[in-house]
This record gives sequence, structure tokens and C-alpha cells, in this order.
Amino acid sequence: MTPVDTSTRSWLARALPRVLGAAGVVLVLGIALGEAAKHGAVPFDRAVTRDLSDLGRSHSTLRVAMEVVTFFGSTAWLTGVVLVTTIASIARRAVAQAVRLVLCTGVGAALATVLKVIVDRPRPPTSYALVHATGLSFPSGHAMNSTVVYGALMLLFVAPTAGRSRAAVAVATAVAVALIALSRLVLGVHYLTDVVGGLVLGTTWLALIRPVMEPDARESDG
Repeated sequence: MTPVDTSTRSWLARALPRVLGAAGVVLVLGIALGEAAKHGAVPFDRAVTRDLSDLGRSHSTLRVAMEVVTFFGSTAWLTGVVLVTTIASIARRAVAQAVRLVLCTGVGAALATVLKVIVDRPRPPTSYALVHATGLSFPSGHAMNSTVVYGALMLLFVAPTAGRSRAAVAVATAVAVALIALSRLVLGVHYLTDVVGGLVLGTTWLALIRPVMEPDARESDG
């Protein structure tokens, strides 16, 4: 049995103000970016999405590759990654680590959902789409949630280590997230500003929440 002990509850109480403040910043920034995208960049956005989706439509290998890549930014996959990592952390009695991961990724996903509803931007025309996609367009959930989940894993498991491996993993993670974002354009289900907004907002959330993700000398797991 690995209950959330007193030290972890104390850490949560200390972290809550920072989490709420970071969420507020991301919401304000997201609304501003979303409104700018909706009203200021539609012609350019349409051209980029149309041209890239035409490329995917013309090259079946590229389309299949982008369908595979986009899966690794899907809600089902990212939820599974977080769930498995959380269970593994609890099994190792790293309860605070599990709580950090769930807090960072859960609030990040909630922010993406709330911003979609507030900004209320429709997706590109269905004639552009190479795959079925539902819901609203800004920010791209694939881009934002991938940034948050893979970034959180970096902060928890890779950032504390030293050496070249950390830099290599960081670069590989950034490339993977960028490819996931690109896949949404090639598949014709998002505008450029949707995926750029998702990347910016996910990165901003991670930057603001990073102090919460770092180990606290006053806590102890298990």
C-alpha cells in the first residue's frame, strides 16, 4: 500500500498556488493567440493546410507515415503512457513523482480542452482532411498534449541526469513532437496557427510548472 503521505500532501498544498497561477497565464495567452489566429491568419492558414494536405493526398507513403506519427500524439496513446508511468512510479513507491506527472499532464490537458471551447475555432474544411477528426481546432490537442506529456517525462526522468544522453533525448523528444504537430497539417485537420499555438502553450505550461516538477528536499516518497 502506497498512500499519499503527509509530505506529499504538504507538497501539493505548496504547489497549488503556482499551478493555479501558471494555468491562469496559459489561459490568457491561449485566448489571445486563439483570437489572433481566428481573425488574423485565416488566408495564410488555409493555404498551408491545403498545400500540405494535397501533398499527403498525392503521396500515399507520406500519408501513411503521418497517420502513424499522429497516433503517438493521440489522447488514447498519451493517456496510456501517463497511466503506465504513474502505475510504475507508485509500484516503486515514488508517489510524489506519480502525483507530479498526473498533475502536470492532467491540468495541461484540461487547459487545452477549455481553450478549445473558449476560442471556438472550427477545423479546416472537411475537403482538406485525410482522416476523420472531431471537435474544435485551436489549439491542436495533439501538439499541446504531446508537448506537455513528453516534456513532463523529460523533466521527471531525464532532466535530473547528466551527460550527453540528456541532450540527445531532449533533441529526439523535440523532433518527435514537431513531427506530431506536422502530421496534423499534412492530414488536413488543423491550421498552422493551431499547431504552433499548441506547441507554444504546451512549452509555456512546462516552463511555468517546472519548479513544481523538480524534487523537493522536504519531501520523501513512500
